[in-house]
Amino acid sequence: MRRSWSPRSCSHCVEADRRTDRARPPGHVNVSCDAFLATYAAAVSSERLPAPAAARVVEVVRPTRSMTQLNDAVDAVRSLAPLEPTRVARRFLFLWLRVFVRETKRNKVERVNVRIPIPIPIIGAFLPLRLSRAKALKAVALAETSDEPAADVSDYLDSVMGFELVRVDERRGDDHRSLVVVGFD
Repeated sequence: MRRSWSPRSCSHCVEADRRTDRARPPGHVNVSCDAFLATYAAAVSSERLPAPAAARVVEVVRPTRSMTQLNDAVDAVRSLAPLEPTRVARRFLFLWLRVFVRETKRNKVERVNVRIPIPIPIIGAFLPLRLSRAKALKAVALAETSDEPAADVSDYLDSVMGFELVRVDERRGDDHRSLVVVGFD
């Protein structure tokens, strides 16, 4: 007849407990067997974590800017990128799969913007009609941190879609950058 294993039934653990004369509280399960020379739970403390965890300060709003100014900037970006009435009408008839690629190599810019109509009516009407506040806030942050704010914000607004499946922004060095966005628009 085969016995089921438990920490008390392992001969190594029982023998190790006898040698150290440790008293365990009832119900206490510890990991000690041939794989571990010492008990694992006793060696872990708050001072010895596997990776040091340090507090990180994340600055969302610069101290020189108030929330009302930031809100005004977001509203200004949202008013810069209105949805054309023709696009709204096209969304009722088709769902558009869109692929946007912008690649910069040694100051040479290549752009590809392909729209493929998928004849599924009315689904496109459920996509957002305006630029969302989160995307507008990202455009404001991009304008504040980039070297060429007008070009970078323009490229970002051109690449924004109603429903993005994939967005990859890759930078390899100072002279090579590629942006690929695939989604429904």
